[in-house]
Amino acid sequence: MNLHYLILAHTQAAQLRRLVDRLAGPATSFYINVDAGVDLAPFTEAFRGSPPEVHLLEDGERYATPWGDIGLVHATLELLQRVLRTGREGYCILLSGQDYPLRSNEEIRAFFRQRPRTNYIESFKLPSNVWAQGGLNRIREYKYNLSARREDFITMPSPFCRRFYRPSVIKSWVKALLRGKLIVDRKLLRPRRFPAYLQPYGGEHWWALTTETVRDIFSFLGAHPDYLVYHRDTVLAEEIFLQSIVNHLYRNEPDRIAHKVTFANWGTEGQSGPTDLRINDLARLRKLGPGYLYARKFNATVDSAILDALDARTAISN
Repeated sequence: MNLHYLILAHTQAAQLRRLVDRLAGPATSFYINVDAGVDLAPFTEAFRGSPPEVHLLEDGERYATPWGDIGLVHATLELLQRVLRTGREGYCILLSGQDYPLRSNEEIRAFFRQRPRTNYIESFKLPSNVWAQGGLNRIREYKYNLSARREDFITMPSPFCRRFYRPSVIKSWVKALLRGKLIVDRKLLRPRRFPAYLQPYGGEHWWALTTETVRDIFSFLGAHPDYLVYHRDTVLAEEIFLQSIVNHLYRNEPDRIAHKVTFANWGTEGQSGPTDLRINDLARLRKLGPGYLYARKFNATVDSAILDALDARTAISN
C-alpha cells in the first residue's frame, strides 16, 4: 500500500522538513503546495537534498491559499491529480505544514491496511448545529473578499431573498462601502442555491481518502463542472467541497466513510482556527484513541518540546 501525503504549507520551512522526514519511508511520497504568496526560497533550501519522493511545487505551479478561499480547493485538487498520474494505489492523506504524527509509521500503515477501502473524513449533513446558522449562510450567500487578510470578507444574499434585509447584512453592506468596496454584481440577482444533485455536507478539511475514491471524485467533477464554479462564492469551501462529494458517492455504502484521523484542539467556541498544541497537551494527546494518527497544529518556534516528545514516543517502533 502506498501512502501519498498531500501537504498545504505557508510557513515554518524547517518544521515542514521535519514533518516530511518523520513520515518518510518505503512506499511513501509527498506532494507539497507552499502558498503562492509566500517566498519559496526558504522551503527550497530546507528541502535541498531531499529524496525524489518529495515533490515541492515550484513557482508558476503553486496556488495561493488564503484562509477560507477557493484556492485551498484548487491546490488540493492539483496535488490529488499528481498522485493519480503516478498510478500508485493507496491512500491520499491531506495534512497542513503544521501537523505532526501521533503514531509510528508502522502503526499508521497498519491502521490503513485494516480497512483499505474506507475513507476517513469528518462529515455532517447541513444544516448542522456544529456551525453557526447551521452552515446555511455558507451555501446560500455570496462571499466577497475585502482584502487578502484572514477573515476580511463579507457574505451577501440576493436582494430577492428576505435575508438580504436583515440588520447583519445591511451592516456588512455598509462595511464594504466604508472600505471603498462598491459591490455591484449581476450574480446577486440570482438567489444562491446549492446544486440540487447532491446533499451538502460539512467537516474539517483534513482527511485520508483512497485513490479509488479520488478517481471517482474527478469523474464526478468531470460530469458536473458547475460544482467547482459554484464554490467560488463559498465561505471555507474546503470544508464542504469534498465532504459533499464523498457522501454522495457512498450514499448507499455508509461503511465506506469513517471518522477523521487528525485531532485538533478547537479551544473556545467560535474561534476560526485550532489552538496551538504545546508540551502541556502531551498527556491529552497520549489519551487519544488509536483512530487518531495525526494532530494539528504545532509551532516549533514557540514549543518544539512537544514535537521532541512525540518523536521519543514513537522512536522504538520506528
